[in-house]
Amino acid sequence: MNIMQLDKAIVWEGKSLIDGANIVAIISGMRGTSSNDKTGNMAQVTIIRSDLHPWEAITQDLDYSICGSCPMRRTWNESKQKYERICYVNPIYGPSAQYKAYASDKYVRISPSTASQILKRRGIGVRGGTYGDPAMIPFEFWDDLLKHAPYHTMYTHQWKEKAFFDNRIFKYAMASIDHINTVEELREMHGAVRHYRVAQHYNEIAQDEVKCPSKNNSGDRVVTCSQCKLCSGSAKTAKSIVIVEND
Repeated sequence: MNIMQLDKAIVWEGKSLIDGANIVAIISGMRGTSSNDKTGNMAQVTIIRSDLHPWEAITQDLDYSICGSCPMRRTWNESKQKYERICYVNPIYGPSAQYKAYASDKYVRISPSTASQILKRRGIGVRGGTYGDPAMIPFEFWDDLLKHAPYHTMYTHQWKEKAFFDNRIFKYAMASIDHINTVEELREMHGAVRHYRVAQHYNEIAQDEVKCPSKNNSGDRVVTCSQCKLCSGSAKTAKSIVIVEND
């Protein structure tokens, strides 16, 4: 097998840093096969439980191992008086197919350093945590995977988790926050790290923030993540990013 021709592979297996459950990181799209119209032509890293189908993990409330305290995992709906999952990822598709392939032993295993070399040779960037929070995996993994990758995007919601969170990940990851009022808390805990958040209106964007350029004011897609490259953590000197909900 020619390793450099791989499109998908297992790049990490181990224990979730938040609860010790068995999880796996699978990279796909290393041949530039992604059809994601927002990210563009980027490889994708999916993090899933290695012992449970993604939907089983969700229905049994065991996706905590990969999603942790992300509010998109479980949000209280006051009008319905129940918790709801509002994550944009539909686990029935990509994560489900990847789990089935993993469980059937259809993926080869390569090191993150090897994957990094493949991405460098092909000029393909990588999205860390297409599903699952990258902070569930040791920082050293991301350091190896991203050291040769031409570019990347990555986000983490786990920055409040003092028990296990490794803030070295901010070298590569944006801090996901849910409201502008949370910015001060982020800075008190971790200093001047870059963040990514949702705003309701354009007039909520602060001076040290810039609107995500993905769409213009008419809602038309004008730039992909692979073209923009701004959401690449605090190693990049740039403003924090805001996406306006109406976009």
